[in-house]
Amino acid sequence: MNRKLLLFWLLTGIALCVFLQVCYPYLFFFNEQSQLFLADSDFFLESLGQPGGLTLWLSAFCVQFFVYPYAGPCIAAAVLTWTAAILGSVVGRMTRSSVWAMAGWLPVLAQVWMLTDFNYTFQGTVSLWMAVGAMWLCMQLRQERIRLLTELVSGLALVWLAGPAALLFALWVLIYEADTLSHRKWLAVCPLLATVAFLGGLWKAGIIPEARFAFLPDAYYHHLLKPGRVILYAWIGVCVLTGIAWLVRKRNWVFPTARSRWIAAVVLCGLAVACFYGGIMHWGNLKMRRYMMLDYYSRTGQWQKIEENCRGKLTNFLYMNLLARALAEKGELAEKMFEYDFKGELALAVNWNRTEDVSVLLSDIYFTAGNIALSQRLAFEGNSCARGNYNPRLLQRLVQTNLIYGEYAVAEKYIRLLEKSWTYRKWAGEQRKFLYNDEAVVNDRVLGSKRQLLLSVADTTQQKVAGEQIEPSMALPVLANPEKAVTAFQYLMGAYLLQKDLASFQYMIDHYSGTPLLPELPVPYQEALIVAHEKNPEGLNKYKLDQEVISRYQDFRKQVLANRNNRGLAGLLYRSFGDTYWYYVIFK
Repeated sequence: MNRKLLLFWLLTGIALCVFLQVCYPYLFFFNEQSQLFLADSDFFLESLGQPGGLTLWLSAFCVQFFVYPYAGPCIAAAVLTWTAAILGSVVGRMTRSSVWAMAGWLPVLAQVWMLTDFNYTFQGTVSLWMAVGAMWLCMQLRQERIRLLTELVSGLALVWLAGPAALLFALWVLIYEADTLSHRKWLAVCPLLATVAFLGGLWKAGIIPEARFAFLPDAYYHHLLKPGRVILYAWIGVCVLTGIAWLVRKRNWVFPTARSRWIAAVVLCGLAVACFYGGIMHWGNLKMRRYMMLDYYSRTGQWQKIEENCRGKLTNFLYMNLLARALAEKGELAEKMFEYDFKGELALAVNWNRTEDVSVLLSDIYFTAGNIALSQRLAFEGNSCARGNYNPRLLQRLVQTNLIYGEYAVAEKYIRLLEKSWTYRKWAGEQRKFLYNDEAVVNDRVLGSKRQLLLSVADTTQQKVAGEQIEPSMALPVLANPEKAVTAFQYLMGAYLLQKDLASFQYMIDHYSGTPLLPELPVPYQEALIVAHEKNPEGLNKYKLDQEVISRYQDFRKQVLANRNNRGLAGLLYRSFGDTYWYYVIFK
């Protein structure tokens, strides 16, 4: 590889790393949560005992470092650039031109697009690297018989080491050897037939569950979902590029002058940039970036940053859920909820859809509120449908919930599992001080406060833990400990207000007013009481309402009546009353 080409790969790799860090900084933190690397021989042997096992193990090894800032973009850019450089070397050797080697980026760009889809595992990227590496190695063999035998063995080995990427390698062999073999060109099909037969045999034997997982890169996508056609573009690109290289070699097309080489290089770079930009805009999952950022802030307890990034219009219930949790963790859900764009009954907690990501979200929400039974159930369910082997975040939750319940043997099982991980070993070790130590659990700020919200053993209340409705789920901690379940109470009251169920809201006010759950009425609660008693204002006399709230309502009512025929009434009132419950009732 000449110096100019080496500089090209270095600069483009750095550019890709910068792009990923600037545009997708939270993607890698998000992806790291769906795969846990276990640093023991059992995990290695278990991984190697299935098709694609080596790349599965290698991808888990790489992904574990995504937990650290900047590591994810650097690792991803390094693997992708390495893959493009190897593929470029293959193309350059076939065409005998370093200019054509730059085209190695074109198929690999499709991997960048797929990388932005969190349902696509890093194993797919590593498998492409391994398949391209096998191409390069086979090209180094000059003797045709040895090379063909090596290609045959490599195709079969790649089935077990890299999965269906072996089929891509076999297709490349067919295209390459059809021109390279000096005689008996039909032998070029042998590695392809052997690879297809091996993959088909594994599928028929039930080792590979579906045909698409045997012959398509679907194996590197979430097993419960079907990817779009874009997942095939990298494979198609490799085959097309190989075909072009074969044609260039066959026709003996060369760039006769330095000027023509520079023009070709500029054209290839321009084509790569255009493809990259178009692909990112179309398949780059740009809308998910905000959720991944908020999820990272939620996982790391950066509640203020969630608030700062959720001001203005919110169009996604997931954003609202994370914002509500941030306010609840700060004890401000009751006071500040209507300062933000909450709307609808799903704003506090979406319905459970049995997916990993929603299970993580709801498990966090119910843990914050104090419904430990539901939080534990969702953590267990979410972990069982994780995209990788385990979700470390949910394993941590299972450790916490079992410690709270006093199920120390179960908690220790999860602690031992996390201790096998390099990145979570320290956290897991710190939890051992709670094992078989009720006093330590009770005195802990988080675990102790949550244990106080457990229903007593004698309580026969039916515990709803499925997660379909927020009201009964938030009512359980209130029933368990009416003096301590402040967060669950605020969630419950918020749900009634968002649903405009003022009858249930007023019942709770009358029942708990003056208790530790509700020593004073927050301003939004006062505003809701005014709405509930609009037809019988004398009923408000038993509540202690601020005169400022009453006066503000009178101003609001006057402006509504004065402008009731104005189509722009919502916008007119938003500046002065957009943070009130009255505005929510009328306009949302």
